[in-house]
Amino acid sequence: MQVKSYKYFVNPEIDADGYMTPQYIDMMSDYLSELRLDGRCAVLYAGGVLLSASEARNAYDKGNLRRSIQDSTLAIKELAAFSMHKYIGMLQDRDKVVHASINGNTCASSMYSLYEAQELFDKGFDEVVIIAEEKTSYNTLRVFKESRIDLTVGEGVAIVHLSKDGNDITDCKWSYEYNRNPFLVTIDGYDAVNTVSDYVNPHGTGTDANEEVEGVVFGNREQIRYKEKIGHTQGLSGLLEVCMVMDEDITGDVLCVSSGLGGFYGSCVVHM
Repeated sequence: MQVKSYKYFVNPEIDADGYMTPQYIDMMSDYLSELRLDGRCAVLYAGGVLLSASEARNAYDKGNLRRSIQDSTLAIKELAAFSMHKYIGMLQDRDKVVHASINGNTCASSMYSLYEAQELFDKGFDEVVIIAEEKTSYNTLRVFKESRIDLTVGEGVAIVHLSKDGNDITDCKWSYEYNRNPFLVTIDGYDAVNTVSDYVNPHGTGTDANEEVEGVVFGNREQIRYKEKIGHTQGLSGLLEVCMVMDEDITGDVLCVSSGLGGFYGSCVVHM
């Protein structure tokens, strides 16, 4: 896949009481309005955990969550669809968009979108636009805290405009393990999406369990890491860190890896 262009924004202020800043909307709308599409196009929207309406309603009825725009009570698929529709409306050539989908595979969401884009090109699509964003919720922070997962959570957005001709991003892989602890990562899971490369951008949560497993699978390669600086941007992290890798001044192949709660694993290779 060829990367025709990309844009990303990460909130630099990591503050549990008020993460998201509004300026990314203007930045991304300006970028999308200037895109020019050519041929059959798909738009893929990715985010973190997209609760069903019933789950969100049940959580809200328990009275444990703040009643604010950042509550997970609003993080339902209907709102994800609304966001995707809003972003498509910013495209001047939106009449060329003939396919759209939403990916909510937790922290591996946007990496799955890259895998889906590769499949769509194999089916004859000419271009794919991937839009990934993450707005953290109080409920997300609570789940991590109650599960004793020590993570600094980040927020932001990334957009990548792809065409089928080129090898900027290749070897997109996807794997799923059933009947595992949903918070567990395994050597087998990461092995399933491993590819020979000069560098690796690991999932890199910084947690002991993840570091131990990734150290076994990817430990002999030089690592490019971001989460220590920007926090874990969850469903956005895969696409965001691919964009950040493309800004690096290096030469060689970079294996970018994601994993998600529930047994999801994905990867791609960025050729620098």
